[in-house]
Amino acid sequence: MRIIGPNQLHFDRQPVTDFDDLVSRYGGKEFKSPMRSTVPLLALLRDGWPRLQEVLTACHLPAESNLHFEYTVDSPLGVGIPSHTDVMVRSGDDQLALECKWTEPRYETVSKWILKPPDPNNRRKRLMGWLELLQPHATCNLHVDAFSDTVYQMVHRAASACATAPQPSLAYLIFGEHEKSSNDAGKKDFYCIDRLGKTIVFAKNQAHAEFIAQRFDVNYPHYKGAFARVIHHGVPYAQSLIDDFSNPSKPPHIAISVDMLDTGIDIPEVVNLVFIKLVRSKTKFWQMVG
Repeated sequence: MRIIGPNQLHFDRQPVTDFDDLVSRYGGKEFKSPMRSTVPLLALLRDGWPRLQEVLTACHLPAESNLHFEYTVDSPLGVGIPSHTDVMVRSGDDQLALECKWTEPRYETVSKWILKPPDPNNRRKRLMGWLELLQPHATCNLHVDAFSDTVYQMVHRAASACATAPQPSLAYLIFGEHEKSSNDAGKKDFYCIDRLGKTIVFAKNQAHAEFIAQRFDVNYPHYKGAFARVIHHGVPYAQSLIDDFSNPSKPPHIAISVDMLDTGIDIPEVVNLVFIKLVRSKTKFWQMVG
């Protein structure tokens, strides 16, 4: 395994000594959820530097490139929060803004972002500033109105790459479960994250189960609907839901159960049990576990 060279690793513009030093620079919110894309990104660095090296090679950058995590660039116009690129890869005249996605939903378009209060005029200035950074690399004049349907994050990430390098580029590294099909021939998988294993959540009653499902949908809106389902005697087609849950490749992957999955169910695919109710009988507890 190749060892990262001295002065190659940075948090923003500050050199860090090693992986542990890098992780310590992140704020707590980056690890508040294990589903943030920061987690598999850092796993690429910690568990398999050659994987990340493959990504750089695919983007035509040498393995000796400098890696700047959480690299900040501000718009030259307006007032606001700087753009934080997940990894800015720098090598001579080349600069690659590498943005990572896992479970995060798609960000809003410019047309929605620019109208948000409290100061749409300032937002328009911010966007004009990003376009100023992009303009030297464009083949036509860039106008704010032409970017209405563009994802705003893509604009300021691309502008960040253009800010200080003659040869900038932007790439999105998308983590996720992936089943190859005939249309995927020639595609490269750098790092594939398995989905959550089949999980049973034991709720105390139907209202409690519905509450758990609602909180899941609020916290993980991109999984809302099929990923976590309530299963009890009052749910239509409950047995069909159990049959689907028994299939490793079909949702739901989280079954929020009220009595129906407590005993007498044999689903080998289940790898997680979550007890959110009191079980006063030792015998029933072991039946539920078994």
